[in-house]
Amino acid sequence: MPDRQPALFIGHGSPMTMITDSSERSELARVGGMLRRPRAVLCITAHWETRGRTHVTAAGRPRTIHDFRGFPQALFDWRYPAESPAWLVERVAGLLGEERIARDDAWGYDHGTWA
Repeated sequence: MPDRQPALFIGHGSPMTMITDSSERSELARVGGMLRRPRAVLCITAHWETRGRTHVTAAGRPRTIHDFRGFPQALFDWRYPAESPAWLVERVAGLLGEERIARDDAWGYDHGTWA
């Protein structure tokens, strides 16, 4: 399918990457510049600990979560205003199966997602 983009695994490393000039940030920008703007991004984070079913962010505009401490204020001021499109939530639910997921509109985007 020529319309598909590659699947990428990108470990976020330190959240400091968001506010400092580094080789990691430069490389992420370089790779991003090689791709077309995607219709959506599916991000899987290990920072969201749940029990039982896989939780899927279902809020239309999830909040930005700063789930760390000891970093500069600039990181706590960072906001990630990305939407969570309903069609993607439904696609994930369809692929995983309704019995295996829980739609969650309370959690938001943790630093494993926005960084």
